[in-house]
Amino acid sequence: SIASNTVEQWEITVNKAKKWLEAYQITAPFDWKIRKIDFELWDKISATNTKFIHIENPDLIEISVLLDQIDIVQVELGMPAEVEFDAYPWVIFPGTISDIDTKANISAWVVSYTVKINIDRWDYKILGWMTANVKIILDRKTDVIQIPTTYIQHIWEKNYVANGSGDLIEVEIWISNDNMVEIISGLEIGNKITKEISKTSTNGLGEDLMNMSNQYN
Repeated sequence: SIASNTVEQWEITVNKAKKWLEAYQITAPFDWKIRKIDFELWDKISATNTKFIHIENPDLIEISVLLDQIDIVQVELGMPAEVEFDAYPWVIFPGTISDIDTKANISAWVVSYTVKINIDRWDYKILGWMTANVKIILDRKTDVIQIPTTYIQHIWEKNYVANGSGDLIEVEIWISNDNMVEIISGLEIGNKITKEISKTSTNGLGEDLMNMSNQYN
């Protein structure tokens, strides 16, 4: 009869719906939180209409950083980083580079690339769009000695310092700025180094060159 055929047809539809529901059932082996669901029950999802379930780890924060083309070639996955939020000055959050997007972002003819850094939330209230200063650590050195940059003498593409007796010692430098330079070999803690200062004084008869010596240790 028509009635029985209608019931059977609806039964088939219900069974198909159950299979679809089972196909879209999601299980995950972790205790994270579902932050947002882009679809509702019975919504049709296709390859051209992609929907997402947004799941987050409440104990993990992801920071996005834009690097220029000079810096992006120096970073690698797994490199350590340090994050300092403006909301928590002087608190350093250790992190790790988790993703490097090689797709270029071009704005006003400036090219940049997105790098993502994962950090632990700890007990601090960190919200979206908070600003922060990020330091990516490209390399580390131990037993580094810092001395004033003016003590370095550059001779034939090599670097030297003068010891307490005035003899030149070749040193290997690492990071430097206008004021200080880091020495990674050639000096030990406690070594004395000297710097010659040339000063010109003028009198009525002419000019005399005076040499003075400063010591640093």
